[in-house]
Amino acid sequence: MPKQRKPALTVVCPHCGTTFDPERLACPECGSDERTGWKSAEEIDYQSLDLPEGDELGTGRRMPRWMFVLIVILLLWAMLESVGAGPLAWLVS
Repeated sequence: MPKQRKPALTVVCPHCGTTFDPERLACPECGSDERTGWKSAEEIDYQSLDLPEGDELGTGRRMPRWMFVLIVILLLWAMLESVGAGPLAWLVS
């Protein structure tokens, strides 16, 4: 009596979508296995990271120009005072 062949069954990897033999212990394409996570598509979608869209980036408030100018002036003044050439150097001498 000839040996009957099993029907060709395949498994689809939930991570990369590759089809492969169900007797394999890991996906030949991405290496996913039972320990690293055979998860259902719903569970994978639930655990996915939601990244902001491109238009959502940089929506924070900007520093007013006058504040930027004031900070630069104060830093320059502090640097000049530290070397003794600042606007208040004449008071010390």
